[in-house]
Amino acid sequence: MPGNEWLSPLDWISPLKIIENYVLTPGKEYDQAAKELYLAVTSGKVRSARKGIELGAEWRNQISHMKFDEHPFTLPPDLRLSVEDAKRLWPPK
Repeated sequence: MPGNEWLSPLDWISPLKIIENYVLTPGKEYDQAAKELYLAVTSGKVRSARKGIELGAEWRNQISHMKFDEHPFTLPPDLRLSVEDAKRLWPPK
């Protein structure tokens, strides 16, 4: 059940690393990649965690109403995202 388990830190990385390693492809602007990731996280397509605990739907709803800097699609820097989900959504070309 999401929100209760401790997760392996090796399979969860920062939003910036997910963008750099999976979402950002040749010909895609950084802002477009950031928006894709933001929408995938807030819709639940990419699982998110903080302090080793997976976050559920209530948190995703809250994050969609928060802003962390001037860019509208910035995710909290302390968030960790599922590498498995990123690979599924943005497979290597």
